Amino acid sequence: MKTVRVDQESLQLCRDSMYCHRSTVPRIMSGEGQQLLQLMQQLVRSSSDNDIRAAATKLSNTVLAAGCSGCRSVCDLFLAVLTSDLCFRLLGLPGVSDTQSLVHLTNVLAECLKDKECTGEVCRRLTDSGGTEVVVASLRSLGPASQQYQTVTALYTILYKIGKKDPRFAVRLRLCGGLKVLLRRLQDNAQKCRICVPALQCVKLAAGNDQNVSVLGRGEAVEHLRRLVPHLWNMSGLKQQLTLECTARLIRNRMNRRRLLKENVIPRLLPLLQPRHKLEKKTQYNVQKAVLNIVFALADLKPGREALMEARVCEAMQSFLRSCPPAERHDRLFCRAANTVLRCVAKWSLPVARLESPVSFTAPAAARATADGKGGNHDSYINITMHDLCS
Repeated sequence: MKTVRVDQESLQLCRDSMYCHRSTVPRIMSGEGQQLLQLMQQLVRSSSDNDIRAAATKLSNTVLAAGCSGCRSVCDLFLAVLTSDLCFRLLGLPGVSDTQSLVHLTNVLAECLKDKECTGEVCRRLTDSGGTEVVVASLRSLGPASQQYQTVTALYTILYKIGKKDPRFAVRLRLCGGLKVLLRRLQDNAQKCRICVPALQCVKLAAGNDQNVSVLGRGEAVEHLRRLVPHLWNMSGLKQQLTLECTARLIRNRMNRRRLLKENVIPRLLPLLQPRHKLEKKTQYNVQKAVLNIVFALADLKPGREALMEARVCEAMQSFLRSCPPAERHDRLFCRAANTVLRCVAKWSLPVARLESPVSFTAPAAARATADGKGGNHDSYINITMHDLCS
C-alpha cells in the first residue's frame, strides 16, 4: 500500500513547536495525518462487516508502515493522540464483532502506545474516553479459548499501560466486569501452564484494592496461581516474579491465606529462596522478596506456622541468610526472614536462658558505614543466635 510521507519542513515545524510548548499538541495536519483521518472516517461510515474489515486493514497497514519506518517523531505523537479516541469508539461499533477487524484495530492502538514520549498522553485520553471498559469488552468478546493469542496479549498490554497511568484503575476494572475476565485468563493459564505476562501485570494492579482481593479470592485466583508454582523452575524470571508477587498481594486477605494453606504449597516455595545463576540479580531479589512475603503472611496463622515448621522453615531460612550477600538492600530480606522464624518458633521453646541455640544465623553486619562516611568493611559478618533475636 502506498504511504504518503511527511515533508521535512512540516516535520521540523512540528518538532520546534512541541519542544517550545511540551503541553501543546501541534495543529499541523501532515499527509499521513490526513490519510489516517480519512481512513478513520471511512471506518465509521462503514455499515457491513466486509467494509469495516477492509477499512481496518488499510488503517492498520498505514499505521504500521509509519511506525516501522523509524520516524518516531512528534508528528507520530500527534497522529497517535488524534486516532486514540476514534479507535476506541470504533471498537464499540456493532460491526466490529468480526475478529479480524478487532485484530487490526488492536494493532493500531498497540503501535500508538509504543512511543514512550506519547504513552502518557495517549493513556490519559484513552482513560477519559472509557478505554478500560472497551478493552475489557473486547477481551470478553474473544472468549477464553480464542486462537488469537497475540491479539489477547496485545489487549492485555494496552490494559496494563492504561492501568499504570490511572489511579482509579482497580475500581474501574471491578465495575466493568474486568475481574471476571482476569479470572478466566488465570484459569486458562493454570490449565495450559502458559502464562500471559500482561494479564498477570493487570492482576497485580487490580490486587492493590482490598475489595478486589476478596473478589479474586472467591473466584479461586489463589488456587489458579498455586497450580503454576510447581512449574516456576522452568519459567523465565519475570514470570516467576509476577506469579509470586500476585500471590503475595492476594494473601493479604486472611481467607486467601487459608485457601493457599489448603494447597500445601510451602515445600514448593522454600527452594525458591536459594540463589540461582540463571536469574538476574534484580529479578532474583524480587523473587526472594515475594517468597518471604508469602511465608511471613502464612506465619500469621496458627495452621500456617505448623505447616512452616513441618516444612523445616528454620533450616531454609538459615541457608538463605548464609547465602545473603553483604549488601544494604538485603537487610530488609534478612529482617523478614528472622521475623518469620520468630513467629513460627514457640516462645517457651526459645533458648532465652542460655546462649546455645538449635538455629544459628550468620548475617551481614548491620552497620557498614563508618562515622566519617567512607564506608565500612563489607566482608565483616556477625553471628546471631536465637537468643540474640529474642532479647
